[in-house]
Amino acid sequence: MDSIEAGQYWEKNSEKWTEYTRKGYDVCRDEINTPAFLSILPDVSGLNGIDVGCGEGHNTRVIARLGAKMRGVDIAPNFVKHASSHEQESPLGIEYSVANAEHLDQSFEPEAFDFATSFMCLMDLPDQAAAFRGIFKILKPGGFLQFSILHPCFNTPYRVIHKSEERVAYEVGDYFTRENGEIERWTFGQAQRAKDFDPNSQMFEVPKFHRPLTEWFEMAQAAGFTIDKFHEPKVSAESLAKYPSLRFNQSISLFLIIRVGKPKSS
Repeated sequence: MDSIEAGQYWEKNSEKWTEYTRKGYDVCRDEINTPAFLSILPDVSGLNGIDVGCGEGHNTRVIARLGAKMRGVDIAPNFVKHASSHEQESPLGIEYSVANAEHLDQSFEPEAFDFATSFMCLMDLPDQAAAFRGIFKILKPGGFLQFSILHPCFNTPYRVIHKSEERVAYEVGDYFTRENGEIERWTFGQAQRAKDFDPNSQMFEVPKFHRPLTEWFEMAQAAGFTIDKFHEPKVSAESLAKYPSLRFNQSISLFLIIRVGKPKSS
């Protein structure tokens, strides 16, 4: 599967995804991933940034409110439409456009941005190495890319969740198996608890491109990046009190946040 075909799945998912996230159903994003991401993000006030795989723009807006001048890009036109509509209603100075994350160097000039962010996007690309190379080219020397992905050690092609009253355990396997577009059907747990949920029509279809952890570091380093920060978020006691279903993230980290840098001399 190539990026164009993968993007078609995200275009199909985009309408329901936007609806659900704006209803607050993505509690992993709101309670775990984004707070952890921001906790290690350098000061971006006054900087020119790009959010890769921006979706409907939630996290792009979060970064813009920190004082950055943001550009959001996504391969799915409907996501860009929803993000742009929100910008028109509540302006933050964000520009949105359709772009392929594997070929950003074809959409932007070299050294156009001070930094890049990517929230839960890069693991959904068929050619992640190409994305690293393109992002490296459009960053200024001394710039950085900070991204979050599903943790490759625990989101393996084979995984089973074991639950009891007291604890949650994960069984994983096929860690070294590279996925190349196998489709996983799922949706947010909060959406499944909604009274009007219909599993026959409202499940997302997501192409999977699992890569072992070593490969992620190798791809970033091959593009020219240095590895600057590595963070495995855990659910907080406050979030767990609000959403007991998040207890699985006490046993493991479902997410991984990495910051890589472009050397000043590159």
